[in-house]
Amino acid sequence: MVMDSRHVRYKRVIPKEFRLPFTSEDGSAGWTCFTYTIRFLNFKAGTDPIQQSASEFLLLSPQLLDEEVSSISVHLNLPAFAAVDSKLNYCGVLNVSPEKVETVKKFNIWLFHLAMGKCFALPKVSGEGKKNYYVLPCKPITGDTVPSPEELVDWHVVEIAITSSLLYRRKVPFFGGYATLDCQNTQSNEALDGGGLRMRNGIFQEHDLEDAVVTCANNGLPCFVSGILHDLSGSSFCSQSAGRKQISYSDYYFHECKYKLEYPDQPLLKGYRLVRAGNYVRRTSAVSNGDSVKPWETMELPPEVCILHVGLKGKLCRGGMRLPSILHSLEMSLVAAELRNNIGSPLSCFKVQEALTSGACEGNHSYETLELLGDSVLNFIGGVHMYIDFPSCTSELLHSYRHDLVSNRNLYKCGLACGLPGYIFAELLNTKTWVPPGPALEDLPQKSPDGQVIGLKTLADVVEALIGVTFLHGDLNSAVKTMVWLQVPIPFPEKIPEVIIADIQELMEARNTFKDHDIVTLEKKIGYQFKCKSLLLSAFDYGDEVTFTQSGVPRGSFQFQRLEFLGDSVLDFLIMRHFVQLYSAFNPEQLNDLRQATVNSENFACTAIRHGFHHYLKRMSPILRDEIELYAASVHREGGSPFGIPSRASPKAIGDLMQTLAGSILLDSNFDHDLVWKVLKPLLSPLATPKTVMRHPRRLLEALCHKQDLKLELQTIQLEGAVEARVYINQICVANSKHYEPTVARRLAAFTAFRSLSPKRNGLMYLDSVD
Repeated sequence: MVMDSRHVRYKRVIPKEFRLPFTSEDGSAGWTCFTYTIRFLNFKAGTDPIQQSASEFLLLSPQLLDEEVSSISVHLNLPAFAAVDSKLNYCGVLNVSPEKVETVKKFNIWLFHLAMGKCFALPKVSGEGKKNYYVLPCKPITGDTVPSPEELVDWHVVEIAITSSLLYRRKVPFFGGYATLDCQNTQSNEALDGGGLRMRNGIFQEHDLEDAVVTCANNGLPCFVSGILHDLSGSSFCSQSAGRKQISYSDYYFHECKYKLEYPDQPLLKGYRLVRAGNYVRRTSAVSNGDSVKPWETMELPPEVCILHVGLKGKLCRGGMRLPSILHSLEMSLVAAELRNNIGSPLSCFKVQEALTSGACEGNHSYETLELLGDSVLNFIGGVHMYIDFPSCTSELLHSYRHDLVSNRNLYKCGLACGLPGYIFAELLNTKTWVPPGPALEDLPQKSPDGQVIGLKTLADVVEALIGVTFLHGDLNSAVKTMVWLQVPIPFPEKIPEVIIADIQELMEARNTFKDHDIVTLEKKIGYQFKCKSLLLSAFDYGDEVTFTQSGVPRGSFQFQRLEFLGDSVLDFLIMRHFVQLYSAFNPEQLNDLRQATVNSENFACTAIRHGFHHYLKRMSPILRDEIELYAASVHREGGSPFGIPSRASPKAIGDLMQTLAGSILLDSNFDHDLVWKVLKPLLSPLATPKTVMRHPRRLLEALCHKQDLKLELQTIQLEGAVEARVYINQICVANSKHYEPTVARRLAAFTAFRSLSPKRNGLMYLDSVD
């Protein structure tokens, strides 16, 4: 029994490159590091110029990264509608001395605690962390030539950062609220005569404040300075909400902080509050206003209430705030590369990463489309397996067995057995709980449970997506190889057992009523010459009458329906592949519309009528033959429909004919699915396209009812040999339809209901009501 996974958390796999410790070539306590530059390119300015300036970094790894990942590019959607591409490139080997090792660790603790908004008391190191890699700031790189790692690391900035009082917040012992500020007891003309600005910790020139980092003494908030507002001073009025009394900056600080500005004539500083790093890899369309994160808060600051952190620049903090998103993406790609290597696939790791990423991550790629394709691949392989291994089972049993074999519950078990949950990315990046690289730390509270929740369906979907991606960018053998690694127990036969063909030949020798010239004509219509003519004959031998062999095995319709089961598997698989390859940018809903417009019995029936295949259908009862003739007449009169919605529902026999034909060609070609598509694509053309297919009738009806605030309910009732679908709107049955396929019955009923509603000024009027 599979455990309910709704409350089970799984730890993510740490990339193998970051699981090993640093070592030194000379055996000392120093490190030999493989380094990679993290640079920012192709900037989109957005509405705030401050986003354009950020420090670049050097990543230190104990091992060489995967070759494909080592040049990864990550697109970041920054605040204020800005965007930038971050690029990783190998830089060389850096030897870090034992004395510098502790400095590297301290800097990473400082940087990530600042960027992620964690506590500002320097915690103690308690050993190696979960992610054994580090970052260091780079000196500015000019031109195309990148210096060596030794020349590139800005150790001066590192020393300034780790000795900065910004880390400890010594001036204000609390975060938030307001403090009562003491006077500085300095002369007001001292700053003005010197040409500088009086700060809380001294007098500084304007150039000292360029992109400087300050702490507001009244509330402890760290800010970086983007400019000096020469048109504003302490005597100027603050910006106030509508309806509130205007007040000057001097009065504001006097009332709120009990502090009288001693230098009210000094120009104010334009400051940006330093906030926690955001999720910058989230796609902008996932946010209502199109901005990936909240804009940074700006404020006007009197210099005398600000503590300047000398030498520390805002660009270092802004660069650090980008790192969680970049490094999280890097880890995702490395994990995907590791899984790819475990499977033994030659695929790009970024394609594998797409198959591992849930739509809940709100990135630019997710597995939903690949899962659709993987589902069709599984059904095809499962269909072939069932047809070959269970020759005496009816099509109903084959459908049931295959359903159980490829069910989400069974795929979930397979995913657990091969350890797949640790490779999946199922949750939105949360920079509050993201584990930064570097050493393990003491005395840090655990704010959230470790790992991520992965449900049964998510894990099953990823299994299907991995099968889909290896097939899409490889072939069927690649997909089968992936299934073996995933422990999905569905073998694909190398060739058709001779006994299968022999049984069909024996059966058709006794039942064949075709003349030789009819076979030749039919093969020309199909565009394929069968090696085994009995397979062609069996595709058209409906056998409406029930007959049995001497041993009691059913024949006629039994074989026809088994071929229909096999053909249904291959047609759905081939058509889904066609649409995924042709419309790679489409979302799953759009692809499903195209598939359902093509893979349905009504469309297949129209295709069979159009090519005259119904004239070759054998062993039909007079009643069925009359039904087919009436249906053929309606098709010729009305034409086909992209969703198979003629005035008359097709007889099941004619709807199954294209599927039995697909199954017989698949067997005759020894499972050459590409050949099957080469033969059937011209017959099925014109295939549905975005310009010719209507939206699914049910979704059209749902949208219409939602717009008019109407209550919609769809019911299906199982009848003998058919399903009846009924559409109720505001508890009134406005349409119904009967069909042997439940999906077609619901589609026909929804279409009828949609057409029976007429828009009126005061709502919708029901033109017809069905009892």
